[in-house]
Amino acid sequence: MSNFFNSIGIADMEKVHSAVIGWMFSDKCEAFGNSGKRVKSKLLCDLFGVLPKVEFNTITVYIEAFNIDILIETIDSTGNTGCWVIENKIKSNQHSNQLDKYVDIIEKTSKYNSSEKHYCFLTLIEEAPKGKHSDKWCNAQYQRFSGLIVNALNTNSNSSHFDRLSLNEYYKCIKEISDSLDDFISAPSKYEFVFTEGNKKKSDKDNTYLSKIEKKYKSTGRFIAENGLETIFQKCYLGKLAKDLRFPFQIAETRGNAMLNVDVTDKITWGKVGEKYLNVKLHAGIEFQKGTFKIQIHDMYNKAGNSAAKETFNSQWEEAFKNADPSKTTNPSKKNGRYYVSMSISSKKDWWKGSSCMDLNKIIEKCINDLQKVVDSHPLIKAAL
Repeated sequence: MSNFFNSIGIADMEKVHSAVIGWMFSDKCEAFGNSGKRVKSKLLCDLFGVLPKVEFNTITVYIEAFNIDILIETIDSTGNTGCWVIENKIKSNQHSNQLDKYVDIIEKTSKYNSSEKHYCFLTLIEEAPKGKHSDKWCNAQYQRFSGLIVNALNTNSNSSHFDRLSLNEYYKCIKEISDSLDDFISAPSKYEFVFTEGNKKKSDKDNTYLSKIEKKYKSTGRFIAENGLETIFQKCYLGKLAKDLRFPFQIAETRGNAMLNVDVTDKITWGKVGEKYLNVKLHAGIEFQKGTFKIQIHDMYNKAGNSAAKETFNSQWEEAFKNADPSKTTNPSKKNGRYYVSMSISSKKDWWKGSSCMDLNKIIEKCINDLQKVVDSHPLIKAAL
């Protein structure tokens, strides 16, 4: 790896990206020479899409304040104050209420009562902000951000200063990540190893392995493998497929494989479940991972209950799943403290080949129907119907 940031494995480290971005806007960064304040002010406004652009007298940066990735405070020449929030998602996806939480924190902090408030959701691919405050957030991609950085460096920079050289290396790092992702997203079937070898550790990728990857998948494939981007790219592709999904969802991962979790609890009619289940909060979910769709029932309250209660929960829901479809195998949770039963209902090998044609909404609707059959087959619910 010729690039410094790639060589230290920054590609999948969100906190390091946040630290570098925060440093870039701070007074500690001297990459832009005597024009630093003006250049950083323009860069900040450009990133957030704020017009007219204003030059700030002071720019103060905080990392992980209020659990916010990057929080920036500004004061302009007339004394007006600004509060700028950057939620950085290069590795993961937003949680259902995450962005709302940050808006609520800022709105309730008296320090920012008179400040102009700006919110930026910085991602690898376009991902619409979610939640009741979604209209307050702009969505910026790393690809565009890299262009803003290089324009700032080319227009006004302290050309021989170490900070300028460092920031230029960072620009090249995120540009290469973005370019590789664009190529992958446009034709995922060209990069089969991204889906089949996401659980491979970096320590297992010796030069022989990387040379084989490069021979088969060219330099972009080697870059993905060398930087451990397989799982991140899987998640980005799943995010693209789920962009128009009509149901609440999250994208996660287990053992290097991206996972789509869809919450359909509110789409299920639970019925009268008897005295034993009155205080139980049941969750109905659909999971997609490695080409397989699973339907699931969770007890969201009892995460550390006694073994007897868990046995009862598992046995009753296993019975319900088997009654609904005797041809399929159920999967009760084997981990301590989890009440959880699932069933695999369909599978598509090499799902990434032509998967852009996969109608997720239609598949989820079918899964909801299957889940309703399971719920109606539960022994207590069935007896009450």
